[in-house]
Amino acid sequence: MGHFLKPLLHELAERLSFLDEEISKLVLPPEAEPCGRKICERIQHGRERITEILNDPDIARPEFATNFYLVYKRLAEFVQQVEEGPFFALSRLRDEDRFLSRVVRRACQEFCFPHEPPVCSGMSSLYYCASPRMDLILVPQTEASYLLGWADLYHELAHFLLARNEAGLLRPLRKRVRDYFRRAIDDAKRSGWPKRAVGELEQWRDLWLGDWIVEFACDYFAAFAAGPSFGWSNLRLCARTSSDVFAAESSHPADAARTQATLAMVKQVSVPLEAELIQDKWQELLSTMDAEEPQTFRMAYPENLIRDLASDAIFCFEASGLRRYKEGSAPLADLLNEAWKKFRQDPRGFRVWEREQLRRLRADLELV
Repeated sequence: MGHFLKPLLHELAERLSFLDEEISKLVLPPEAEPCGRKICERIQHGRERITEILNDPDIARPEFATNFYLVYKRLAEFVQQVEEGPFFALSRLRDEDRFLSRVVRRACQEFCFPHEPPVCSGMSSLYYCASPRMDLILVPQTEASYLLGWADLYHELAHFLLARNEAGLLRPLRKRVRDYFRRAIDDAKRSGWPKRAVGELEQWRDLWLGDWIVEFACDYFAAFAAGPSFGWSNLRLCARTSSDVFAAESSHPADAARTQATLAMVKQVSVPLEAELIQDKWQELLSTMDAEEPQTFRMAYPENLIRDLASDAIFCFEASGLRRYKEGSAPLADLLNEAWKKFRQDPRGFRVWEREQLRRLRADLELV
């Protein structure tokens, strides 16, 4: 196995050297320089790790082969992530990417993001997505020309916060979930529920403690930092992409549950009337889609748990130094909230207003 791995490790080292050289040659704008430096540092670390492995005499010993192979796999995945993510994005930065990266930086300043802001690139085919390890947010190519989806940038930025402060931001929320389902499962057993029903509770608990709580926390943060605009943006996204708002995946909870979580946060950090307006439009959407809530939906997504988690999230965010949205103190978030008001009031005339706001924002960010 050692002889099999050695040439593959040499090939990885060569690819890392190539990436390091190519990224170092790039003339990056100021908003992309931190990302470039960090990626080069991680590339160098990867090269050093490969050198350590190649110099390790145990690499040729069969009993250690699996361990070395797993290290090789992680390094190979890292190389692919760099090639497909930051290297591709940094080598093809457009004016629109610079603009969105400065928009992200402005948002980070407003809510006191405690890290270097990531680069934002318009190269996504899957709506918005974040790559915290690569310091990169991907959005659709035309997103720099429209305002209504930008509140989702706050959701993606939350992934960076959670990845870098899991103890402070996620652990308390997981404890709340764990305690809730422990009581619910104990009560179900005492009440003589069928094993199948108890098993469903246990499955929901495990999903919550896995990826679900991460997505809920990101939604909570987006509503916390961007205010009602995230609620409206979420409503639009559900209308555009959801085939079944009550369906769930292992990686994402049901859109209906995420909507309730977003509304719970909007009610606590913004004007409750705005949350009621979003709730009314949500009900209209459900009626239009002819969507019916499954009988077990409230068991999987208890209203009191979602509400309590919103309160816990506020405490965790503010204890970590993050600033909640307050009208008049966050110009970018104000713009997004104003955009949704203008859009609802005059959808026909909105595009003219939107273009003017984008022009002004470009000038404010010194990108004209």
